[in-house]
This record gives sequence, C-alpha cells and structure tokens, in this order.
Amino acid sequence: METKLSEYIKENTISGEYEKNSALIVGKVLGFSRNWVSQNLNDYYNTGALIKINSRPVLFLNK
Repeated sequence: METKLSEYIKENTISGEYEKNSALIVGKVLGFSRNWVSQNLNDYYNTGALIKINSRPVLFLNK
C-alpha cells in the first residue's frame, strides 16, 4: 500500500499535477481513508522523502 501511495505522489510531482497530492484526493483515487493517507504522507515527510507545502489543502511533493 505504501509503495502505491509513494508512486502516485511521484507520478503527480513529475507531471506537475501538484494539486492532486492532497490527502483527500489521494485517498479517493487510491481507495484509502484520508486519515491513513495523511498519516503516511507525514511519515514520509518526517523521513525526508517528501516535501510538504503548508497550504490549504496541504500538498506533498516527491523530493
């Protein structure tokens, strides 16, 4: 599941579709709960794998 999540974020970052990298949209597209997605994205951010943009909604980019 985590690899599916990280691949989705990576694909959207490369294609420039950053607005698709919010927890709500990622959850809907991949079929996961927003809470689970948000927790995992923040974990990836804390390990240094993602860049977090503190806007509303919060967006994540692949490094």
